Amino acid sequence: MSFVIPAIDLKDKKCVQLQGGDPNKVLFEREDPIQVAKEFSKSFGLLHLIDLDSALGTGDNSEIVREIANIAPVQVGGCAAALGDDTLQALHLRPQADGLDLRR
Repeated sequence: MSFVIPAIDLKDKKCVQLQGGDPNKVLFEREDPIQVAKEFSKSFGLLHLIDLDSALGTGDNSEIVREIANIAPVQVGGCAAALGDDTLQALHLRPQADGLDLRR
C-alpha cells in the first residue's frame, strides 16, 4: 500500500516550486502557504514542508511552519535549527532521518 504526501516548499514566506532546485529559478509561486496547507489537509493526512530559506541559510519560515503544524500533521525538512528546541517540543516534532515528523 502506498499513499501520497504533498510537499509545500517555502521560500520568502511563499509556497514555491523551483526548477532543478535552483533558488533563482522559481516556476510556481503562491502567496499564502497557510491556505495551500488548508487545501491540502482536506484531502491528505500528512503534509511535507521544506523551509528552503533555512536550508539555504538565507532566512527562515519557522513562523509559517508553526502555523501549518497547528493545522495538520507535518513532516518538516530544512528548518530544525530555526525552530529551536522549545518549539520542537511544543509541536511534538521528533527527529527523523530526513527531517522532522509530527503526527497527531
